[in-house]
Amino acid sequence: ASVLDKVSKGACPLCQQWYMVAYILAENKLASFKVITVPDSNPPRILREKSSSGLFPVVIGVTGETLDGASVEGLVADESCELEQFFQMFKCPLLKMDSSEQIVALNIFLDLNTTFNRFLSTGSDRRLNEIMSNLNNHLKENETKFMIGDELTYVDCVLLPRLQHVRVAGSVWLGSICDNVDSPVRASSAHSG
Repeated sequence: ASVLDKVSKGACPLCQQWYMVAYILAENKLASFKVITVPDSNPPRILREKSSSGLFPVVIGVTGETLDGASVEGLVADESCELEQFFQMFKCPLLKMDSSEQIVALNIFLDLNTTFNRFLSTGSDRRLNEIMSNLNNHLKENETKFMIGDELTYVDCVLLPRLQHVRVAGSVWLGSICDNVDSPVRASSAHSG
């Protein structure tokens, strides 16, 4: 949950990523989810009891099954690999994490967080500009709205929350880092308009 009011959605890129993945499943009528925001300083008892890692986000299967008939009841996913496995159970083509297209696109920005944090602490922008330029080039070459097509896929769920942090933190702390480099959203708008 937000650190400001302890209720609204917070700014955690991982939580945002998995929320987007869940939304894609729901949009494709493969699953339905209830998102409950909780303050990490005082999570509800059920989360404390079910989550072994104590990390967020946590997915707890209440009822339902995958298209293959596998029950999700009682499943708890609270670590990255468990979350990936949980969402892969639904076999949504848009969320196929190990497709060659997804891997190529992920590798373009794999170290965006580390690079941006280094930029904030050192001011060295060479690698950050390189990543942003590679993102722009990828979108321009593919002429797609998102990283591998015109529909939101897993790689976009990973990229967009991180890119939002770069945009917001860059403009707040360093004065519009993204003004001279198109974001994938801005670059894609040029292709679709």
